[in-house]
Amino acid sequence: SYSDAQVVCRQLGYQNVLYYYSNAAFGAGTGPIWLSNLGCGGYERSLLDCSHSGIGIHHCSHSEDASVVCYNEFSEAIRITGSSSTSYIPSHSGRVEVYLNNQWGTISDDSWDINDAHVACRMLGYANALYARTSAYYGQGTGPIWMDNVACTGLENSLFSCSYDRYTSEDSHSEDAGVTCSYYFWTLQLNQDGSLWAQINDTWGTICDNSWSLDDADVACQQLGYSDGAISAYYLPGDGRVQLQQVECSGQEAALHNCNVVKAEQSPTLCNHGKDVAVECQGSKNYDARASSNMNGDHSIHLFLSKAGYLSSVETSFAIYLNETYWGLTKSSEVTISGLEKDAVYSIEADVYINKQIIFRGLKTLAKTTDFRSVRLVGGVETATQISGRVEIFRNNSWYTVCDDYWDTNDARVVCRQLGYDHAISAPRYSHFGQGSGGILLDYLSCTGNEETLLDCSHRGEGVHGCSHREDAGAVCFKSVELNVEVQVVSSNEAIISWRLPNTHGIDEVKYELRLASLGRIWTNYTTTSQIFTLSALLPYTQYGVQVRSFIESRWSDWSDELDFRTFADVPGAITNVEISNETSSSVKINWRQPYSTYG
Repeated sequence: SYSDAQVVCRQLGYQNVLYYYSNAAFGAGTGPIWLSNLGCGGYERSLLDCSHSGIGIHHCSHSEDASVVCYNEFSEAIRITGSSSTSYIPSHSGRVEVYLNNQWGTISDDSWDINDAHVACRMLGYANALYARTSAYYGQGTGPIWMDNVACTGLENSLFSCSYDRYTSEDSHSEDAGVTCSYYFWTLQLNQDGSLWAQINDTWGTICDNSWSLDDADVACQQLGYSDGAISAYYLPGDGRVQLQQVECSGQEAALHNCNVVKAEQSPTLCNHGKDVAVECQGSKNYDARASSNMNGDHSIHLFLSKAGYLSSVETSFAIYLNETYWGLTKSSEVTISGLEKDAVYSIEADVYINKQIIFRGLKTLAKTTDFRSVRLVGGVETATQISGRVEIFRNNSWYTVCDDYWDTNDARVVCRQLGYDHAISAPRYSHFGQGSGGILLDYLSCTGNEETLLDCSHRGEGVHGCSHREDAGAVCFKSVELNVEVQVVSSNEAIISWRLPNTHGIDEVKYELRLASLGRIWTNYTTTSQIFTLSALLPYTQYGVQVRSFIESRWSDWSDELDFRTFADVPGAITNVEISNETSSSVKINWRQPYSTYG
């Protein structure tokens, strides 16, 4: 209902509901269906605060998935007129008009560029702008010309937040500004086998293309952040949903959604998974966010944001969020965030912009402010549960490697714990992750594994070694992915256990083990591949404890914290509807009702 949609939009930070749909209007989802029969009043903070059938309880298929279109109102209205979409990309094109003083008017094209167009499109609810049009490209308007010399950075929420001149002349509509907006923001993922996936409207799928070329692959690698583009473009049969049927790039675009494309549903019979595209990118992976505590004792975080782009025209910037609060915008690849609390863990996100257009949302990393020296792993890989690479230590404003003499898992364990990981899987030697550069800081390390930094371990002394970079030490770290476990007690003998595991896309195998503790703390174990499990045949009014762990990348995580719950009491219900009536002069008749009880 509209009231349910209101709650969704408010959770997402939007003020109003434009439309709400049923019957999978934006495509069928996958995975569990968590809620059904919602009954929101429209004022709740979360859908889970509304009445519903119970978490995971439903009689639905994904053909009944619910959808919503949300929007924010601006005090100054905006619209696009004069044209409709004719390109392959679902878009909206036209002359930009704004509503001021109870009258619609146009914008002069003086200084009008793609940055201004991005802001106009976002005001209208689109992802970004494809083109900024000038010289009344979509026809001349009428009435006043409200704005002139608009100068946006491209990151504002409204044109009226940009610098501009108020201009009320009704002449020169030959200079009316226009835009072409795009609905879609696409995120790409390059899997280990080379297959390329696109996420459109929060749904992942393959790209099928009869004319996949090196130019197309170059743009994909550029969007993924590789410094030197593509070395090959080929086909690799896949499975799942097909998102795009055809891509046609010149090779100079910043992202695939700037190219000419055909979505799969536009011609669904022309594509099959035998034509799914793949790519081999070359160069370093340039989109990355890593953070470490600063060594200077001022409780700050040093953030490393890898720069993007092998095209000379590319300008990369990052919008940084600290604990989900906007911190600032930077074009620098290294940023120090100061004035933080000591020994506090901070969540950091960075949105990547190329030429003022957003390419990646939410590069994520964690950092803890300490007085310890910084450490990082370079040249390896990072997955949902593992990170690996060459060990480097930040000291005296420079990065140094560590020599592998006596290097073992106890030494690696100290590094892993500094980086927020639970375990050290291995301690590779002999520059397994490539040779570093610069100085070598430590040699002959002998850690117990419990030290807070490598500098607290026994060693020969800072800078004292007899090594070359052929002996650079490495580490492979593992962390358990935290499960958010919830319990819903359904009856006296049944409970539903559910949990969430983030960031598992692209992981081949995920399974879970659940264990239940009952009277006498006897554990019973269950295995499942789902994120919801129904426990039945429980005892009435009994205390239970439950834990869940995940199996990812051939390793079991730690058990989640034990969550206790008690089943409902199965006892006779309260007597109700007592009625007394006179039968005779010496007797009365008493009637009552008692709810059904399994005890009889």
